[in-house]
Amino acid sequence: DLSMRSWGQRLEIAYSDAIDELDANSSLIETHSFQSTVEDMLVFYSTLDYSPFDLEGFPETLVVAGRVVQVPGQSLLSTLKSPERMQNGLKVSLESCEVERAGCGSGEFPAIYFDFRVPNTLEVISDFILIFLIIFGMVIVSFDLTRTLNLLLVKPMERMLGVLHTYASSILDTVLTANKIPNPEADKEYIETDLLEDLLRKLAHVAQLSTHFKVDMEGLDNEGKGVMLEMMHVQISRSKSIGVETNAPSIKTLHSLSSHRVASLTINEDHVNSWEFDVLGLTAAELSQALLHIFFDSSLGSKTTRRFVTPEIFTCFADAARENYLAMPYHCYLHACDVVHTSWRVLSQVQADRWLSAIDQYALLVAALSHDMGHFGRANPFLVETKHELALRYNDSSPLENMHCAKLFELASDPKRDMFALADKDDRKQARKVCIGTILHTDNVHHMEMVRDISTIYEVNSELCEMAAGSSGEAYSRYLQDVLQKDTMKWLQLFLHFADVSNPTKPFRICKAWAWRVIDEFFDQGDEERRLGLPVGMLNDREKVNKPGSQHGFINFMVAPLVFATVRLFPTLHPMSTQMAYNLEEWRELWVQDANPSQQDITKREEEVGRIRDTADDLAVRPERVLAAYSNRRSSVSRGSTRIRNSMSNLGHIQ
Repeated sequence: DLSMRSWGQRLEIAYSDAIDELDANSSLIETHSFQSTVEDMLVFYSTLDYSPFDLEGFPETLVVAGRVVQVPGQSLLSTLKSPERMQNGLKVSLESCEVERAGCGSGEFPAIYFDFRVPNTLEVISDFILIFLIIFGMVIVSFDLTRTLNLLLVKPMERMLGVLHTYASSILDTVLTANKIPNPEADKEYIETDLLEDLLRKLAHVAQLSTHFKVDMEGLDNEGKGVMLEMMHVQISRSKSIGVETNAPSIKTLHSLSSHRVASLTINEDHVNSWEFDVLGLTAAELSQALLHIFFDSSLGSKTTRRFVTPEIFTCFADAARENYLAMPYHCYLHACDVVHTSWRVLSQVQADRWLSAIDQYALLVAALSHDMGHFGRANPFLVETKHELALRYNDSSPLENMHCAKLFELASDPKRDMFALADKDDRKQARKVCIGTILHTDNVHHMEMVRDISTIYEVNSELCEMAAGSSGEAYSRYLQDVLQKDTMKWLQLFLHFADVSNPTKPFRICKAWAWRVIDEFFDQGDEERRLGLPVGMLNDREKVNKPGSQHGFINFMVAPLVFATVRLFPTLHPMSTQMAYNLEEWRELWVQDANPSQQDITKREEEVGRIRDTADDLAVRPERVLAAYSNRRSSVSRGSTRIRNSMSNLGHIQ
């Protein structure tokens, strides 16, 4: 409230004016002008719930020009009642004096004392009301939370415990009866805390008996299925999305399909099966035969492609796809073939045949071959900015990727080029879903979201992923079921996007060749941006961009987070992160030679390279580290078992 300070200043001015009046008129010994101002102040505060009750520093008797004079006013407040508690009083002091006098000067300043009993009382009452409302709200929220937890957690858990008890007891009774083992706890009453412990012990007993059984999953409700699949890990026939397929050809048919080779490789097959494979160094004929090998003759291809398309149709499609790729430095048919090879190698390395269906794996390779079909070397933001036909057609949403998908299915609509000619209706539907979903996710607008999603999956399942990194047993099976098979589309999208930006993970000579190509394409777009008067992209300005330096940023900020997150989930891909770290060091050396940077910039970049190298090294030794820890645990268990057997033997001798 500024009125309190304002009235203090007004009183000081009135008091000074009164002294000036007395000084000017030698016959005047008393003036009531200051008293009038005090009365005005009392009238002002008479309607408010706080008011002044005392003045300080305005003496009524003082000496002016050698005369004793009177300036009444301060005593008007002497009859007012002061607050009984000090905290109900407020002192408002002035910051300066208009005229020096007793009580004003030498560090002393006049002041007005205000009575705040009523406002403070109201504040206390409002505090009590607020506290009451908060407590009341907490009671309501607690009641609602209790009811919600009861509906969403307690009751479903009770139902699940009931189902668990029923089916586990049924299974145990069946096993015990079959093995003629008595069940001394058949009539035992359980409480909830003991139920899980005892049932888990019984299930362990069941597992030891190694008795196989079948459960009718169709007859269970959701809680029952949740118990059987999540808590008891009952194995049922796997659906098409995770392996065994109802329409799979017979063993005899598969044998006849795989009994002859389709490709006539003139290059070493081991070379094709390695990361040293370089499509840029192949002739057109060698490249065609390499594709046929990947799609038809490789271990993956013989189990997938041969079931959905003939070599003749595939060749027609591949030829048409090659014609639909433009002669761009980077987004060309060679790039598509490189992404096919990388996707195929990734699928093989992560043992995709154990957890992905044949149609999913095949559709991913088809998507890889088609994912940049028709690309003309301009990025999506450029198309949106220039209002390109594709941007208008696809509402600015991934116009290039939508065009690539459309071209794929336009080609496949011709029976002579139908890449899914031998697939049934359900497989064709699934293949289209995979092709569209994975190609659209090659748009870099989804990159950070993808890195965040797979990093979150790892953090949630980090313990299981670490256990699976060096294991092929139970931990790996749980990893397949609980991590990989829960959302296979996400991994398919990851694999294609990973392959699309994987140049930094290849041997440096391959990495460098593709880097120069993509930079040339960027520069070409930058030249057009300059001609059109558009802002030139930061990586598109050939007059400013340092080529090796641009690759450091590309790897450090975009590729490395994706690669590391991927390798944490798929440990067998760690050679790619190791190669990436090596390439980053090579780019740093080229950058130093080309840009002649300051020592400060070199030091900063070396620190970034060091962090990438340390992370890659840690991921490289992770499988061995986990395997060693697993072996130590097994040794400890073995020693413990030996001690137990010895103790039991000694006990037998004692008896």
